[in-house]
Amino acid sequence: MAWGEEALRAVQIDGQPYVALTAVARAAGGAVEWLPASQKVRLRVGDGQIVVTPGASVVAVGRSSVRLPDPPRWVHGAVHVPVRWFLPLVEPFAPGRVRVGEARLNRDGQDRQDKGSVQKGEPGKRGNGETGNPPVSVSPTPPVGEGKGVEEREAWKIHTVIIDPGHGGKDQGAVGPTGLEEKEVALKVALHLKAMIEQRLRVRAVLTRSSDEFVSLGRRARIALENDGRVFISLHCNAANRRGRGAGGTEVYFLSEARTEEAREVARRENAALAFEENGASGGANGNPVLRGIFEGMSSDQYLKESQDLAAEIRGAVARAGGMLKDRGVKQAGFYVMKGTQARMPSVLVEMAFISSPREERLLRTESFQKQLAGAILEGVRDFKAKAEQAVANK
Repeated sequence: MAWGEEALRAVQIDGQPYVALTAVARAAGGAVEWLPASQKVRLRVGDGQIVVTPGASVVAVGRSSVRLPDPPRWVHGAVHVPVRWFLPLVEPFAPGRVRVGEARLNRDGQDRQDKGSVQKGEPGKRGNGETGNPPVSVSPTPPVGEGKGVEEREAWKIHTVIIDPGHGGKDQGAVGPTGLEEKEVALKVALHLKAMIEQRLRVRAVLTRSSDEFVSLGRRARIALENDGRVFISLHCNAANRRGRGAGGTEVYFLSEARTEEAREVARRENAALAFEENGASGGANGNPVLRGIFEGMSSDQYLKESQDLAAEIRGAVARAGGMLKDRGVKQAGFYVMKGTQARMPSVLVEMAFISSPREERLLRTESFQKQLAGAILEGVRDFKAKAEQAVANK
């Protein structure tokens, strides 16, 4: 990026300025990695690494441990770290690149000046403009009285949408009467949706897969978390057994305990992808340490209300899109892929149509119908985004 000054938003938590760990990584020229098995996050900078556990005060710096007065926190899907205590830990791994304020912190942790700021200079040079180019700075939190509103609006800003095309590779998903595969339809709709979101909403859209490849359910959740997703949408096609061959329509799910046997059956079918994963055939998530690490200990109902709202907006938009499909409503069930995301962001699974229905299979084959589905989902995301961000702005 060009060198110059750039203000990156710091949010205030319990009176302390916090910044996103991903922003620290960018400033230091490092990278952030999610460690699902241990529920930790690793920051790599130069030859060093710092491992944090959101909510825990003890931070691993190389082979040593440091206890921070204020722990790292999850803030609407992103790990944030306390500027005052965390930046001095990063500084030795990026000499001349990251500094705390115009002066370093005193040993007692009190700022000499510029409380809550961090600066980045060109590697090997001072970042204060004495030599080389001017610094990039992370601004302090806004003054009391205006900071909380700015903080909440920024935290709730939906800047990244994760699109998850179901199945892929060796996992074909459901298959229609004439051989159309669910994995193919899901990917095509996802590609259309990604383009629409980026062009019309002007926000980032990330695919969990962009080709016909197998991606484990655990990896899909990690992609969502690593990319700081604010909304997660998993795309699938429904299917019915022979007795239900006439079934059709669209339904949208959020993660919660299934209320009907039909919903449980849909979840069982979509969760069957676990059988394609290493150790998946011998116990599913219980036999897969990656999935177990993601699912255990998560308060997966943290975004339950927002997930319900997102599902309702998408359902409504699809229902308004020409009336070509029966509106089967919003439902709830236990989908593994959303157990790794709903604790961090609103998450839904869209069963776009019944691929087992001869009529709906014909529709799903056509690019025009795929674009119609993508456009309806886009409308639902747009309406949810507008209402969620407006609700925070009105607080």
